[in-house]
Amino acid sequence: MIRPAVWIRSRKEKETMKARVSKTILILILIRRFTEMKTRFTFLAGALILALVPVKPALAAPTFTYTTIDVPGAVLTVAVGINNSGQIVGVYQLADGSRHGFLFTPGIGFATIDDPNATSGSEATGINNSGQIVGAYNLSPPEDGHVFDGAHGFLYSGF
Repeated sequence: MIRPAVWIRSRKEKETMKARVSKTILILILIRRFTEMKTRFTFLAGALILALVPVKPALAAPTFTYTTIDVPGAVLTVAVGINNSGQIVGVYQLADGSRHGFLFTPGIGFATIDDPNATSGSEATGINNSGQIVGAYNLSPPEDGHVFDGAHGFLYSGF
């Protein structure tokens, strides 16, 4: 039993003091249990989060390789498409101003892609994983300002 340091004169004062002390002890016990529960909950919540988050190994910084693509003899080469086999298509321009489409195949090299109906040049603009090439021909020169005037599209499945 806890004995108060103050002399209590009446029975009523004694009962009131007991009630206060009991309430204080109960509050202290509840605070302690709450703190323990909070610590356990925090630990369990942290463990749950760690269990749910997949651990990934640290990744090294990616490295990239840049490869120059220049059609031999061209004054300008622009690559515009690539497929999963690494085949690249685009357009190149010769010194006389003529434009031609190209296909670059790794290990083989460059091939010119010109639509047979073209009178003023061709451009290869895309390639799918089957090797089919799409593009355009008879484009106006860029200096004319209307590049697509008179242009026609093509699909090439020859390779």
